[in-house]
Amino acid sequence: ETMGAGVVVAVIDSGVYGNNPEIADNIWEDAQGHRGFNAETLTYDATPVTNHGGNVAGIVAASANKSRFLIGVAPESKIMAINVSQSPKQITSSAVVTGINYAIENGADVITMSLSTTTSVTSVKNACDAAHDAGITVFSSAGNSAKNASVAKNYPAAYPNVIGVMAYGTDEKLCNFSNYDPTGNYYNVAAPGYQILGLPMNEDATLNTASCISGTSQATPIVAGLAALYFSLYPDHTPDEFRNALLNSCTDTVPENPAVTNAGYKYKKVDAVKLLNYYDLEAPVVERFAGTSTVIDNEKGFIYGLDEGYGSIDDYVSVSNGDCEFIPTENGNGTGSILRVYYMSGELYKDYEIVVFGDTDGDAICDGMDCAFCGYLIESGESISPAVDFACDVDFDDVISQDDYDIIFGCGLKMDFVSQVR
Repeated sequence: ETMGAGVVVAVIDSGVYGNNPEIADNIWEDAQGHRGFNAETLTYDATPVTNHGGNVAGIVAASANKSRFLIGVAPESKIMAINVSQSPKQITSSAVVTGINYAIENGADVITMSLSTTTSVTSVKNACDAAHDAGITVFSSAGNSAKNASVAKNYPAAYPNVIGVMAYGTDEKLCNFSNYDPTGNYYNVAAPGYQILGLPMNEDATLNTASCISGTSQATPIVAGLAALYFSLYPDHTPDEFRNALLNSCTDTVPENPAVTNAGYKYKKVDAVKLLNYYDLEAPVVERFAGTSTVIDNEKGFIYGLDEGYGSIDDYVSVSNGDCEFIPTENGNGTGSILRVYYMSGELYKDYEIVVFGDTDGDAICDGMDCAFCGYLIESGESISPAVDFACDVDFDDVISQDDYDIIFGCGLKMDFVSQVR
C-alpha cells in the first residue's frame, strides 16, 4: 500500500495557497521554512496569480484527513509550490527554466507542469533534460487545442525526457479538446481530464469546497500523483524505469473522440493498479513435465514437442505461482492453440502458442489438409502465422521447402511420420 509518503512533487504553475487546510500539511518547506518559490520575481512567495496551480496541487496531494470529498491521488506526498506566472495568461520560458532548476536544486522527485506552448525553447528542453538526468520524472500537459502532434506539437510535453499527458472523459473517449498523438512519440498517455476536483479557488474557502476544471492540465497531475505513489514504493527506481512501467502497464486504451477525427486512433490509458504492480509481481513458472519431449520456447512464445493427436496440455506442462487457460483453435487443440498464463493477481503474464509439427490447420493431426497448407506456403511464399510456419518445417532446417511437403504428404498417406522432437 502507498499514499505517496516521502515523495516531493514540484508543481510548476501559478502558485498555491499553501495555508489552505486542504493542502497545508502537505506543502514542502525548504531548510529556511519557505513554503513556496516565485520563479519570476525570485522571491519566496507562492501566492497564486490564479488558483489554477491550486487545482493542480489538490489533484496531486489534497489531504485525506481534511475533506469529506476531496482527496489527492497521493495524499501523503509533499507539494513544492513553484509560481511561474506573471499574470493569468502569461508565463515566460525563463521563469519555467528557473522553476525547473529550483526543483532540481531542492531535491524534487517529480515535476508536473500544466502548461504548454507550440514554440520549442532550447533552454526549457535543456532544463527538462537536466531534471531527468538528476533522477526527476517530468510531466507536462499536451494542451487543449484538439490538434494532432503531426500538425502542431506542444512543449514541454513533446520533449523526449518529458511524459506528455492527454485527457479522456467520462465516456472513456479522448476529450474533444485534448491534443493527441497517434504515434505516441510526443504525448505518451491519457488520464481523466473532465471535471476534476482540486483545491478551492480562493484562499479563505471553507473546508468541503473545491474547484472543478477540465483539461489536460487536470489529467497531468493525476499521472504525476501516480508517479508519487510509485516512487514511494520504489524509491530507488529511475525515471526511465518509471516510464517503462507506466507505458507497459497501459494494457487498456482510450479511443479517439469522433468529434475530433474519425481516424480511429487509440491511446495508452493509465492504470494505477497495474502500474504499481508492474515490478512487484512474481512471474509465473511454466515448466514441462519430466519424461516428455516438450519444449517451452520463451523467445518464440511456442510450446512444442507434444505428441500428434495429444489429449490435454495438462499432460505436458504445469504452471505454478499463477493460473492459466487453454484456448483451442476452431479445429481442435493443435497448432495455433493458446496457453494463456496469468499472474496470481489475475493480470495477463504471457500467451504461448501450441505447435504440433506437421499440423497446420489446428486439429493436432498431420493429414492431407496440412499437406495442402504446406503446398500453399511453398508456392505463395506467404505466411499464415509464425506458429503455422514453424509447424510446417518438419525437417527442422528452418526453411519451408519441397522436402517438408514430401514428409507431410507421406504422413497423410500413412507412409511416413512427422517427429515432434526437434
